Amino acid sequence: MNEIRKIVLSLLHNSVEDVYTLDEVNLNDGVSEWNICARVAMYMEKRMRAYDFVHRTSLFKDYYVDVEYNRSYGGNPKIVDGHNVRVDLIVQTREETKPNYLVLEMKKPENPEKRVDDERELNRMVRPREEGTPDCYNCGSYVGVFIDYNKDKYWGKFFWYDDLKKDVEIRDFDRNDMLNIIEELFG
Repeated sequence: MNEIRKIVLSLLHNSVEDVYTLDEVNLNDGVSEWNICARVAMYMEKRMRAYDFVHRTSLFKDYYVDVEYNRSYGGNPKIVDGHNVRVDLIVQTREETKPNYLVLEMKKPENPEKRVDDERELNRMVRPREEGTPDCYNCGSYVGVFIDYNKDKYWGKFFWYDDLKKDVEIRDFDRNDMLNIIEELFG
């Protein structure tokens, strides 16, 4: 699982860097978080397909990068701990019961509303699945990421469930050390 976390987070890092390189105008113009998430999703899905092709794997064969996705297995609303869930970006299968690889929330620093709720949601979604519960298919994500961003930089937190500690671990990162922290945590 740590190998998948490392690969997915590395692809995320490169996709966010693509936004800073290729969509600088959008960042400078202050476009919505939805637009930035959609751009990250576009780059990420291309990188996932390229990863499978170059490495001759099928790691991402049934996975998609969806933005503002609010459906669960069977088309039901996505619910975790009795709350409707709609994450900014999710790497998931759409029809199968395989785990989500990544859930992502993004915010501009000047847009602090819902920050606490978003972090709580990420914390819940990386916890293990509990068979027989209504939110079984929505939990068990391999990693959650919260990103604060502005036109110059980004920073945030990684969320993942540690099976040994039986709890969610959280680690801060910023643009300059993101890859080093991914390697340290999951390398």
